[in-house]
Amino acid sequence: MSGRPSVRRRGLTLALGLALLAGRAGAQPHDDGLPELNPAVQTLLKAPYLSDTERRRLRVEHGVWEQADLAEPALAARAALLSGRYTDESLSNPEAAPEDRAEALLRIGDARRALEVLTGATSLRALRLITEASEDLGDTARATEAIKATRTRLEDFAALTGDDISEGVRTLLIASRRGPGDLPDFNALMQMLGEARTSKDPLSWRVALSEAQLLLDKDNPGEAFTALEQALSLNPRAAESINLLVQVTISQMDVAQVMSRVETLDELSGGTSLDGMLALARLRLYQRDPSAAIEMIDAILALHPSQREALAMRAAASASHFDDAGTERDLAAFAKVWPGSGAGLVEVGLAQSGARQYEDAEKTLRAACSKAPGWAEAWIELGLVQAQAGRDDAARESLDEARRLDPFNIRAANTLTMLTDLARFKSIESEHFIVRYKEGDDLVLAREMPAVLEKIYERVTGNGPGGIDHKPAGRTLIDLMPDHAMFAVRITGMPQLHTIAAATGPLVAMEAPRVGAGHSTGVYDWSRVIQHEFTHTVTLSRTKNRLPHWFTEASAVYLEDAPRDESRCMMLARALDNDQLFDLDTINVAFARPQKAQDRGMAYAQGHWMYEFIVEKWGAGAPLKMMDQYAAGVREAQAMESVLGVSRVAFLDQFKSWARAQVVSWGLAMPEGIPSVKELLAQSKSEGGSGTTPTPELIDGWLKKYPGHPQVLELAVSAALDKNEGKVSDEVVPLIERFALAAPVKHLPHRVLAKFYLDKGDGERAIPHLEFMDIREVYNPAIAVELSKRYAALSRWEEAFQKSERATRIAPYDAANRELAATMAIKAGHLDAAARHIDALTILEPDREVHRKRLEAVKKLMQATPPSGPGGN
Repeated sequence: MSGRPSVRRRGLTLALGLALLAGRAGAQPHDDGLPELNPAVQTLLKAPYLSDTERRRLRVEHGVWEQADLAEPALAARAALLSGRYTDESLSNPEAAPEDRAEALLRIGDARRALEVLTGATSLRALRLITEASEDLGDTARATEAIKATRTRLEDFAALTGDDISEGVRTLLIASRRGPGDLPDFNALMQMLGEARTSKDPLSWRVALSEAQLLLDKDNPGEAFTALEQALSLNPRAAESINLLVQVTISQMDVAQVMSRVETLDELSGGTSLDGMLALARLRLYQRDPSAAIEMIDAILALHPSQREALAMRAAASASHFDDAGTERDLAAFAKVWPGSGAGLVEVGLAQSGARQYEDAEKTLRAACSKAPGWAEAWIELGLVQAQAGRDDAARESLDEARRLDPFNIRAANTLTMLTDLARFKSIESEHFIVRYKEGDDLVLAREMPAVLEKIYERVTGNGPGGIDHKPAGRTLIDLMPDHAMFAVRITGMPQLHTIAAATGPLVAMEAPRVGAGHSTGVYDWSRVIQHEFTHTVTLSRTKNRLPHWFTEASAVYLEDAPRDESRCMMLARALDNDQLFDLDTINVAFARPQKAQDRGMAYAQGHWMYEFIVEKWGAGAPLKMMDQYAAGVREAQAMESVLGVSRVAFLDQFKSWARAQVVSWGLAMPEGIPSVKELLAQSKSEGGSGTTPTPELIDGWLKKYPGHPQVLELAVSAALDKNEGKVSDEVVPLIERFALAAPVKHLPHRVLAKFYLDKGDGERAIPHLEFMDIREVYNPAIAVELSKRYAALSRWEEAFQKSERATRIAPYDAANRELAATMAIKAGHLDAAARHIDALTILEPDREVHRKRLEAVKKLMQATPPSGPGGN
C-alpha cells in the first residue's frame, strides 16, 4: 500500500502489534496451505472507522483480497504482483503503480523497461528497484545516485513508514555488495527494521521480509525462517515471502516442504508459476540432476529470455554436465544481458564445487571476486572451495577478505574459526597421508592411523580384486575432527551434517569415533569408514571427478571389503521380488532426491550389487575401463556399450537374472520348482488345512519333503525356540545349523548359537558364530571383545590380540578396550603394541599412576627382547 497510513490506522496498528512484539509465534497453516492471518490484522480489517476504499486497500496489502476488491486497476495490479502473476495484463495498465509494474518487469528479466517505467519515480521502493536494476546492468552511476538518495531519505527517519524503511534497508543491502564503505552495518540495519516494527507499523509484512533477507545474507537460515513465518502471517499471499522460504528449504534439502510450497506458489499464480519453476530448477541442481534442471530452465527462458536467475542457473547446469563449451556459452549469454552482475559466475563456481571440480571452481570464483570485489558471498564461496580442496592457507586468505567485507556472515565466521583452530592442529605424516588432529587425547587415535591408512592405500590403489589401480597425486589429508560441529563446518561451513565422514577429493574429514556430548553417532569402525571415503578420493582422481553418483558410491561400498548384512540382503530381495529396483536414471536421483525413507540406503545397496555383477561377469578391469571412459567425458550409455557391450536396458535385464540367482543363494527366495511357504500353505488349504497358520505337523511334513528349505527351516527353528522360551537346547542345535547353511545371510542362527555355546562354557564352538557377526559389525566393539577373550581362553594369542586391536579401532577412546589390547599384545609377544596401548591409557586416564608404571615395565622388557614385528596395526 503506497503512501503514509492515516493517524487512526497508525495508532490502531501500533496497539494491535503489541502481540507481535511480545513474541513471534509461527503462522499456522490453513487447509489451503496458506498460513493463518495474524489476529491483529484480522482485528484491523474489521475496524468500523475504515472507509470502504481503505478496507479494500488493506485487504490487498495483507493478502486477503476478494475479487470484488480488485475493481480499481491499481489494486488489481498490486494483487497480481503479490501473487506472482508477473505478466498479468493488469500490470500493463498505466493506472498501476509504476513500482508494481517495474518490479514485475524486473522479476521476468526486463530491467531496461523497468527503469523506463520508473522514470521520475522517487519513492524509496522505486530507489531500491532502480539500484537493483542498474547494478546488474552495470550502470553504476545511476545505482550510486539511487543509493545516495536512499541514504538522504533515511536520515529523516520520523517521516518514513515501516514499508519505506524496509525498502531503504534493502537498498543498503544491495549497496553493501560493493563493499562496506561507510554504510550502516548489519546491527544498524537490524536496528532500523526493529524500530520500523515497533514504532512505525508492527503489521508491515515488508519489514519482516526485509529482516529475513538480511538474515539470509548473513547465512542465518534459522532466524530468517522465523522472520518469514511472521511475514506470511501478515500477508499469506506474498509470493516473494513464500519464494524466499522455498530457498531456505531447498538449501536444507527438505524436498517435501519445497514441493508443498511450490504448489502454493502455483496456486497463487493460477497455474505454473515462474517462482515455482525457478525453485524446482534450483532443487534439481542441488540434487545433481542437471538434465532435469536444464529442461525447466529452458522452458523459463523460452518465455523470459533475460530472466536473471534462469540464465545463471543455465550456466551452472552446463557446468554440472561437465560441458565446458556450454558453460562458456551460457556465461557469455548471462554477461550480455547482466554485465554488472557476478551472480552467473558464482552459480557456476558452486556447481563446479558440487561436482568436485575444485580447480575449475576456484578459477570461476576468482573471476567472480574480480568482477565484484566488494561482494562478500563470492569470497566466501571461494574460501569454502579452497577449504574443501585442502588448500587451507588460501582459504584463510579468502575468508579473511570475506570477513573484512562482512563481519556478520555466520558461514564465513564458522569456517574461518575452524581453519584457525585447524592451523593449531598437530600432524603425523606417512608416505601417502597427513593426519591432522587436535592436541589432547585425539593423539591416541591419530598416531595409530598412519599404519592402518597405508594398508588401506595398498588395497584401494592396488590392482587386486576391486582395486582402482590408480595412485592419486600427492598425499591425502585426513582431518580427525574432535566433534561433529567442527567436522560439519569442515565440509559445509555450517555445524550440521548427517554423516560422520566425508571425502571432498584430496581431503577426508572424519568425526572422532567416541561417545558423548557433541558427537552424532558415537563409536564406529573408523578404518572401514575411511576405506570407503578414501576410495572416493582415488576414483575421483582417476576419473577427473566425473562419474555417475551410483558408480562412485558402488565402488566405495565394494571396497569396504565387508559382507552385506541381513537387512540389506532382505531389502534387495524385496525390491527384486516386487520389481522395485531402480533403473540407471532413478538410482542417481535416489541419492539426492529420495521419495521414500529407505531410497538412499537402497541406492547404496543396489549400486554395490550392480558393481559386484560387473566385476563377476566382465572382470575386475571392467569398472576401471568404465571409469576411464567417464574421465574422457563419455556418458554412461556409451561407456556401457563400449566396455560391457550392452545397452543400459540389456545391462539391467542381465543384472536382474543374476540377482535372482544371488537371492536364491542367500536363502531368501526359492529355486525354480521349489514352492515357497506361502505356496505350501495354499496347497495345504486346498487339501483341507486352514491355509493361514502352519501347524507343527505341517512343518514336520514339509521338512521331510524339503530338508534344506530355508523358509521351512526358519519356521521350524522359531517354533522350537518359542516352545523352549527362546532358549536353545542340545536337541535343536542341528536344526539351527541346518538353517544357518540354508540361509547364509541370516543373523538369527549365529546369534542364538553363539549365546548357547557361551552359556555352556564352550567358547571354541561359539567362535565361528561370533566371527560371522563381528565381520558385519560397524558400531559396537562388544563382539570383538568377546572374541578376543574366547581366543585367549584357548591360548590362541595372536588371534586374541588381533580381535582386541579391532575393538580399539571401533572404540579407540575406551580405556577397558585398551587394557584388554595391552594384555593380549603382551601375551602375543607384541611388546611395541602393548606399549602403544598402555601409553594411550596414560593419556585417557592421566590420574592412574599404574599405567605409567606398567609402561616403564613394558619398555624394560622391550629393551631386553628382540622386536616382534609390526605390532598389530
